[in-house]
Amino acid sequence: MLVGVPYLAIANVCTILMDRGAPEWLHLVVLWGIWNALKFILSGPISLFRLVRAIMREQMMAQTVRPTDRRRLPTNSRC
Repeated sequence: MLVGVPYLAIANVCTILMDRGAPEWLHLVVLWGIWNALKFILSGPISLFRLVRAIMREQMMAQTVRPTDRRRLPTNSRC
């Protein structure tokens, strides 16, 4: 998520430059920076949600595979 911060900084610098008389095509750079920043910032919570969901699914699958009867099986000590 922190990778989005430099993109916001680039958009901010371009906005300041446009206020001081830089070319108007810098609007495209501002849009590019904001778009990429939003993608990186939103991917953090989304990936965290998907990770938690995958872990829960793995735990549910592991519970269905485990035997429900936990009695100890007799072992044969003679090898």
